[in-house]
Amino acid sequence: MRSKSRSVYVIADGDMVKIGIAAFPPKRLAQMQTGSSRRLRLINSFRLPYKLAEIVEDLCHAELAEFRSAGEWFKIDPATAWACVQRHGSAVVKKAQEISAAERIRVENELITALEQLNTTS
Repeated sequence: MRSKSRSVYVIADGDMVKIGIAAFPPKRLAQMQTGSSRRLRLINSFRLPYKLAEIVEDLCHAELAEFRSAGEWFKIDPATAWACVQRHGSAVVKKAQEISAAERIRVENELITALEQLNTTS
């Protein structure tokens, strides 16, 4: 069974950063470090309900697309990546607090659909 929350994290390797989601970012860092010859650092993480974490991750990936190196890795400084996660995470949390549960599900589904359409056109 999937946990009800995830963290959007920023991990840096010195030249690039990865923006991803995980249930427990320190464990994800350890898994990634095993396969990397470079020293990785967990910059920070933002805990959210699962669907909202996916939305924040997608929003950051879309906003930073011009800096994408490969997959979820971006050639930007860690502070810029973390600022993006904080900005979108805070905005999503604020919006979620303003709307009812039923409305939240409708909005989440609309955002997911819009992001899927954005990803198919890019």
